[in-house]
Amino acid sequence: MKRRATCAVVVVERGLPVGLVTDRDLVTKVLAKGRAPGSVRLLELCGSPIVTMAVDEPPAVAARLMREHGTRWLVVVGPDGRPVGVLTVEDLFARFARQLGHLSLAVDRLREPGVSERAEPLPPREAEDVGAG
Repeated sequence: MKRRATCAVVVVERGLPVGLVTDRDLVTKVLAKGRAPGSVRLLELCGSPIVTMAVDEPPAVAARLMREHGTRWLVVVGPDGRPVGVLTVEDLFARFARQLGHLSLAVDRLREPGVSERAEPLPPREAEDVGAG
């Protein structure tokens, strides 16, 4: 984790994700119990079941999965089921905050005299993301 500057590691068996270990898992399940990190197998630390989402799913699906499963992390998988990354609640928050900022600017522009008649719609992908959820 330190070498890659990450807070989570996907545990993989035969190329498929079987668990996720976070820095918090290491602190609460290993260090706080006085265990030596080298004496613990990663599978012992994995939360279960692992929650995954497809790489092509929209952010609203990720938010729903996190809410339904009570998790702050999702393993993102490609079409073959292999992990391609990890998505965090902080990632989603940043994405939604950007969208809200864009929406706020658009609303402010619409309030300017004469703008509403010539306002441009959001590009299709952004309109889909903003309305999803």
